[in-house]
Amino acid sequence: MRSIPSSAMRWGRAALLGLAALGVASGTSAAPFEDPALRTRVTTLENGLTILTLEDHTTPVVSLQIWARVGSGDEARFTGLAHLFEHMMFRGSTHLAKEVHSRLIEERGGQINAYTSRDETVYFTDITSENLPLVIALEAERLANLDVSDESLTDERQVVIEERRFRTENSPEGRLFEALMALSFQAHPYRVPTIGWKSDLEKMSVAECRAFFDEYYAANNLVLSIAGDFDSEAVLALLERQLGGLRRADRIERNPTEEPEQAGERRAVVYFEVAGPIVAMAWHAPATGHADGDALDVASEILSSGRTSRLYRALVYDRPVALGASGGYWALARAGLFFAFAQVRPGASA
Repeated sequence: MRSIPSSAMRWGRAALLGLAALGVASGTSAAPFEDPALRTRVTTLENGLTILTLEDHTTPVVSLQIWARVGSGDEARFTGLAHLFEHMMFRGSTHLAKEVHSRLIEERGGQINAYTSRDETVYFTDITSENLPLVIALEAERLANLDVSDESLTDERQVVIEERRFRTENSPEGRLFEALMALSFQAHPYRVPTIGWKSDLEKMSVAECRAFFDEYYAANNLVLSIAGDFDSEAVLALLERQLGGLRRADRIERNPTEEPEQAGERRAVVYFEVAGPIVAMAWHAPATGHADGDALDVASEILSSGRTSRLYRALVYDRPVALGASGGYWALARAGLFFAFAQVRPGASA
């Protein structure tokens, strides 16, 4: 997952500096900054489910996330299964019809969504604190009784195929990014698109889907986090009752393939009808947690964060040879990339 500081973190740093300056000007000392995340409580249930709780009673809202430690980088046979289950998790369950989960959240003013990366699949809900028991009950229902049937697979398979057509096959940027990942990683599973290959999506069966769900959505492969306005003891007791009975997987397979050292530059050309060429480049970089990660984050901000960044100004304003330019450090669990994209101005040389 990309480890670039969020705008909220940057605002937090700016506010901290402002408060410090105010303290000097007024002759008072500013209070030391405390990272709220340091107050996170970690609890592990007997079935292996990891729970992170962080109370914050500033506003009467909560955010609940479930992280399934599975992404496209874990797929060893059929590609696209991890992303397919991001869709399947909203298809309904034994006691809830299709889309009812989302409707119950949205009717109460909450927000619900999900995403899939090469390392994890994440489901998140933001809602007022009095509705937290409902959210927990809904998550327990779909984790224990998800509808993995021919009907749900047929419907969501087609949705994902259409998504692939729209985002990749009919998109010059999508086609280029897919080619860039295949060039950057020739052996590592990160080379495979998270959305999967169309032929795999067409051929996977309910049996493969159920086996995938039973293994990777087992309690000991999940992390549930809650932050906001709630009482930890009461919520932990509720989570034990609702989720303590989820199954535990005896074995969770991981794709073991590693990328060999690159011997030289690799290039590819993707043919697509566009007004001007799009150029993409990538360099191998450290995985998440490396000591150089912070420096690469800072370099990302300087080089390619917005229209005042050096890369954008050099290619769009100063020369100008491009209509747009971007890039950055993308840190994943097992590898990383530093990349750059530029949309070449029509008539300019790529």
